[in-house]
Amino acid sequence: MWDSAISLAEKRAAKEARAEERAKAEKLLAKERLKVEKAEQTRAEKEKIQSAKSLKALGTLTNEQIAESLKLPIEVVEKL
Repeated sequence: MWDSAISLAEKRAAKEARAEERAKAEKLLAKERLKVEKAEQTRAEKEKIQSAKSLKALGTLTNEQIAESLKLPIEVVEKL
């Protein structure tokens, strides 16, 4: 009878430990996904700015047109 109670307690403890580890892993995974999203955003912004510089160098579009087409703030385009 004691063996059965101890075995049941061990099973519960193991189950709780697995749940805690799973929660930690999910939290870590969410953090890593956020890092990847931020890195992709940064890369996309850099690409937009580079495109804006190229368009501005051509001189055929206004700052407003460049900002609108690349979905950049006008202030950013004006500073280039």
